[in-house]
Amino acid sequence: YHLVLASRFAGEGLDILADAMQHSSFDPAELSKELGVVLEEWKRGQDSPGNRIYDMMFDTAYTDHPYKRPVIGTEKSILSFTREGILAFYKSHYAPSNMTLIIVGDVDTAAIRKDIELSIDRRFKEGEQEIAQLEKDGAKDTDIKARQRIIDRDVASVRERLEQEIDLVTPTWDE
Repeated sequence: YHLVLASRFAGEGLDILADAMQHSSFDPAELSKELGVVLEEWKRGQDSPGNRIYDMMFDTAYTDHPYKRPVIGTEKSILSFTREGILAFYKSHYAPSNMTLIIVGDVDTAAIRKDIELSIDRRFKEGEQEIAQLEKDGAKDTDIKARQRIIDRDVASVRERLEQEIDLVTPTWDE
């Protein structure tokens, strides 16, 4: 995910990204529409000689590497997607421990750091509420412990990265 916005909206941008990462619902109807859009994009690509040559070149050049596969996927892979599969992939791969937050521009570093800390605190509180709801719903102890480990990992990962020094680079321009 990325946002391009005026620096005065950096805090709001961080909120938008955090919300998208933590509360994506993957509405079944919208997901179905989006998969249809992706399939149409794939079909258009198949009608383009340039795209077909590009795909064949990568398939030939990268025989044992993931680069050989088209970024958009294949018709078979697109048709195989289910909401459950996408949710499982999202939960296992879209975690703070797999992400890097990069903020570039005329921003107040101290204010951004505070916004990130507030976001971490909200995530921790939401995690506590999520665990309480699982317990209330009678979820298995193993499921509750697994979810708690994920939440703890997410919060710890962001806190650890936040403790690392933020690099501030001021460009110099040659005249």
